[in-house]
Amino acid sequence: MELRLGHLSDAERTLSRALELAAANTPTGSAVMRGTADMLVGLSRMAWYRNDLAATAEYLRRSDDLGEAASLAQNPYRWRVGMARLRAAGGDLSTALELLDEAERVYVGDYSPNVQPVHATRARVTAAQGDITRARNWAHQHQLAPDDELSYIREYEHITLGHILLAEQTVHGEGDLAFAMAGGDDEAAGFDASRPRTATRLGEVE
Repeated sequence: MELRLGHLSDAERTLSRALELAAANTPTGSAVMRGTADMLVGLSRMAWYRNDLAATAEYLRRSDDLGEAASLAQNPYRWRVGMARLRAAGGDLSTALELLDEAERVYVGDYSPNVQPVHATRARVTAAQGDITRARNWAHQHQLAPDDELSYIREYEHITLGHILLAEQTVHGEGDLAFAMAGGDDEAAGFDASRPRTATRLGEVE
C-alpha cells in the first residue's frame, strides 16, 4: 500500500523492519522464516525504483540463495520479474523476455487482483526492442485503446499502451526511443520527478 501511494522510503522501512522481525522470530528448527525470500524481492524492487541496480541484483541473489523453503507461493514469479527488470535495465532485452515467459508459467495469484500482469510488462520490453507491431498486437488482443475509460485494475496496461504509442512515434522518426520508454510505470505517478529514470523502466509485475 505504501508503494502504491508513492511512499518509497516508507515501503523500504516496512520491508526492512519485517526482515528484522522475521530473523528474530524464526521458528525453532528452521534456518529462516518462510516469506523472507519474498521480502528480499520486495526490497530489490525498491532498489530498482531508485536506479540502484547493484543493490537490486544483491537482493535478488540473497532471495535466490534462500531457496523455496523461505518463499511463499508467489515468489517464483516475482523473482523472475525482478530479474527481468534487472536484465532489461542492463540492455539484455532478450533474456528479460525469457525470464518474463518463465514468470508467466510459474505465476500463482492470491486474493489481490492482478493489476500488473506479466504480459503487459512483456509488451513494454517488446516495444523497447522496437517491435511495435508485436506490441500493438498485444494491445489489440487485450482490447486496449487510448479512449478507454480508465480504471485502477487496468491502469498498468493503459500506461503500457502509452509506452507503445510513444515508442511507435519514435520508430517513425518523431523522437527518441530511449526517452519514450523512460519512466511512467505503475506506482511511478506517485513519485516525484527527481526519481532516476532509465530507458527500460518497465514497471513490475509483482
